[in-house]
Amino acid sequence: MNIQARKLNIIQYLSQTTNASVVDLIERIIKKEDADFWNELSASEKKEILAGIDELDKGEKVDYLKFMSKHR
Repeated sequence: MNIQARKLNIIQYLSQTTNASVVDLIERIIKKEDADFWNELSASEKKEILAGIDELDKGEKVDYLKFMSKHR
């Protein structure tokens, strides 16, 4: 069965179901798919990422291979 046929089967099932938990589950899946990872980060994680972007914008960067050679 191809994906189009599977989607139609799901649509048909959803249109006929009276089971609210099934609908709730589908809604949670859809919301999770659409979720932006940024909203899942803590304030400190966001702050660190933004600080790193600011450093890169200022040209403050370290060559990856040089950094790794110091830590091996």
